[in-house]
Amino acid sequence: MKRASSPDDARQSIPRSIHKQTVSAYLTYWLEHVVKPELRATTYNGYEIMVRRHLIPALGRKYLTDLSPADVRRMLAELREKETTGHGGGPRKLSPRMVQFAHAVLRNALSNAVREELVGRNVATLVDPPTGAVGRPSRSLTLEQSFVLL
Repeated sequence: MKRASSPDDARQSIPRSIHKQTVSAYLTYWLEHVVKPELRATTYNGYEIMVRRHLIPALGRKYLTDLSPADVRRMLAELREKETTGHGGGPRKLSPRMVQFAHAVLRNALSNAVREELVGRNVATLVDPPTGAVGRPSRSLTLEQSFVLL
């Protein structure tokens, strides 16, 4: 792949790709050529579902080199509000954990893009991962209760 560099990139020694690749094309490549051969099948399946159902619809048409932290923040906000159907029920919003997982998958994919010198930085690392919602109170035993039980 041919490389070009702007004056700013040359100063920072960051190669820039001439070929503009979409996020969709890159995520598909990453799944098949990086994740599938290196990780367990269950990990691949979870990543593939996240990429296909959530990441590609939200970011797939953007060019990889044009992706910004604002795009990632916008995607996470959309995912927090996205209604989905899942196992055992009607429409509901994605759980905070699934939104965190989407961020983690994108961050992992973009880390690989940095290693392959397709992008100069991982914009997903510049966005704080989403925090979970306040859940139900813990039902675990207190220290005193565990001593009584033993």
